Amino acid sequence: MKDSQIIADLGGHRVIAKKLGITEQHALHFLRRAIPWRYRPAIKRLALAKRIKLPGDFLETQRPA
Repeated sequence: MKDSQIIADLGGHRVIAKKLGITEQHALHFLRRAIPWRYRPAIKRLALAKRIKLPGDFLETQRPA
């Protein structure tokens, strides 16, 4: 699963920005590059709250955006 799919499943970059307290522009970069390591634990918590299954190695390896 690509990071862009995870972001889409969570509601898009605008929802991510609001939940993480960052700018929409910053969250938009997650789609183009990848979810930065510093935000991965927060993204994992959001996914767990929405019952979205993440890859088992989400916190261990960098994947393509």
